[in-house]
Amino acid sequence: MSNVNKMIDECVSSCLDCMIACQNCATNALCQNGMGTCLKLAQECAQVATLCSQLMSYKTEYFLELCFICAEMCHICETECNKYNYDYTKNCAEACRKTASLCRSAISENNTMNLDRA
Repeated sequence: MSNVNKMIDECVSSCLDCMIACQNCATNALCQNGMGTCLKLAQECAQVATLCSQLMSYKTEYFLELCFICAEMCHICETECNKYNYDYTKNCAEACRKTASLCRSAISENNTMNLDRA
C-alpha cells in the first residue's frame, strides 16, 4: 500500500470515528439547555466528516479540498465542545482534534492543493 493510500485510509477511518462521536454529542446535547451551538456544530461536523469519508474512499482527485473543509469544520466543532465538561463533548472534541490533524497532515504531505480550481 502506498503512503498516499495509507494516509487516505487513516483519514477515512478517522472521519468515520468523528462522525460517530459528533452524532453522539448532538444526540446528548438535545437534552441539555444552552447547548444549541454545540448541537448545531456537531450535526454539521458529522455531515462533513461523512461526506469526506465517502468521497475520499472513492479516491476522488479533490480529496485535499475535502480534507481542508473537514479540518476546518472539525476545528470549529472541537473548540465548541471544549467549552463543556461532559464525556460526550470531550469524546467529540478529541475525535475532531484527531481528524483535523490527520486532514492537515494529508494536505501538508500532498502540497498540490489548488482551491482555485473552477
